[in-house]
Amino acid sequence: MTRLRRLSFVAATVVLVLLTVEIGARILLPRLGPSPSRAIALDNPSGTRTVPSWRGNQVLHPYLGFVVDPHQWPGGDPSSEPSRYGFPFNSSAQLFFEPSNDRLIVAVLGGSVASIAAHGSYDLERELVQVARFQDREIVVLSLATGSYKQPQQLMSLTYLLALGAHFDLVLNLDGFNEVALSARAPEDPELFPFYPRDWDQRVGEPNPRRSQVVAELSWQRERRRRLARQIDRSVWGHSGLVRVYGVARDRGFSRRIVELESEMRSLSRSASWSQLGPERSYSEPEAMLDDLVEVWAESSRQIDHLCRRQGIEYHHFLQPNQYDPGNKPLAAEREAGFFVENYRFRRFVEQGYPRLRQAGEQLRREGVAFSDLSTIFAQHEELLYADRCCHLNERGNRMLKRAMAESLAEGDFQRPENVGDSGLALEGFDPTTYFEGPPRRGSSAVAAEFDGLHYRFVDEEHRRRFLRDPARYRPRFGGWCAYWMGTARPQAGILPGRYPVDPENFVIHEDRLYLFFRNQHFDARGQWLEDPDRHVREAERTWRRLQGVAAGG
Repeated sequence: MTRLRRLSFVAATVVLVLLTVEIGARILLPRLGPSPSRAIALDNPSGTRTVPSWRGNQVLHPYLGFVVDPHQWPGGDPSSEPSRYGFPFNSSAQLFFEPSNDRLIVAVLGGSVASIAAHGSYDLERELVQVARFQDREIVVLSLATGSYKQPQQLMSLTYLLALGAHFDLVLNLDGFNEVALSARAPEDPELFPFYPRDWDQRVGEPNPRRSQVVAELSWQRERRRRLARQIDRSVWGHSGLVRVYGVARDRGFSRRIVELESEMRSLSRSASWSQLGPERSYSEPEAMLDDLVEVWAESSRQIDHLCRRQGIEYHHFLQPNQYDPGNKPLAAEREAGFFVENYRFRRFVEQGYPRLRQAGEQLRREGVAFSDLSTIFAQHEELLYADRCCHLNERGNRMLKRAMAESLAEGDFQRPENVGDSGLALEGFDPTTYFEGPPRRGSSAVAAEFDGLHYRFVDEEHRRRFLRDPARYRPRFGGWCAYWMGTARPQAGILPGRYPVDPENFVIHEDRLYLFFRNQHFDARGQWLEDPDRHVREAERTWRRLQGVAAGG
């Protein structure tokens, strides 16, 4: 055998062995669990308490527990007023405004879900301008929400800023998850006072050299995990089964060490001082603890309501949705994405706490607090709406949440099947037949007709006869309500279409039918509808059929 043939034989053998190993690795890989980047994206389900990686951006505050250091927030503007006070999730550079009839200052309270909802990139302003009583006003949304905030921090934030002279016209409080999930403690956790800010024992206290070492190593182990994930994701060999098996094995080693360090952190916290743990608050059983948490949540909302009433501020309280709340939504997409985990550490607190939150919310409503339960707004939606296994929503879920908030703020309820004023004059006097000829023209009071209890006006007798021969063709669809917003209403959840005043000159003729749309200086619903007219018509048809029963008292 020549030297070349021997080398070829050895090379072929090596390739065959590597190919065999690669195939074996690919077969084994699904049984090993998620990739390093996937594992990092998902929370640790071991049930242990973690030291959040965002802790480095937060600093202690004498009244609010903690706020965000604007100089350590990536992309933030530390010179803006909201950032200088520790609330960096703001598109406005101002925090203090003078009262004005032309401006609506909106303060959003809550935790991270609320701060994301208030963030400028998600455009809460666009939803609020569609509430009739807010139209034609400049809307400024200010986030007073911060990740991990829980009552009474929302109450403290509002009180603090009002004392400093801040002015708000509308306060929106979106919360519930943090109050039961982050405040409830597992048997292995230190007995931290449940109404102190989250992980207060880890934020304050006497210096402990070993504690500093543990915190430092935790940061280092997490960074090594992230670095491994980046290297695999960016490598040309990242799709190799062998490389991925190696990455999963290494990631598991980092994860085990992180869990060990977190366990040691809990042990160190158990010997913490009174300044770290706060007043003793013991419970005979877990149910008593949850009852206490929900009562403080409700009482904090009452105090916000009292405070707002004295200041002439409109207040609305919303219960946020969470995937661990039974019946929240069909969860097949969340399970597949890894955003619903059977043994998630907060699951039992949500399952037991949310029914209590709803019950307390109903009591708030009976007392006159404007409370809206949004925990079931996703009940009919099978698509993926959550972004992690905790509580946060993806972009579609966020938009649906903000839309539900705006609809809850809409004036009035749905009493009439037709969108007309008390006079019964349809289309504000425009001739319905002229929409099919070009720009609509106003009719004359001398050439009129009544049909189905509504008054129509026409430009001449010929147009009147044309309408009476086929009124179903010329009448606007969906009772003259905005065709776009009709499709977004959810009557089964108690969320009805707000009476957005349609502009009779803002219309579309689609498949020989007339559709009208809301429009003001900030938003034109017609443009949204035109992106997919057939889908919007189907959704509006379903809503319109249900609303016939609502209007009839059924």
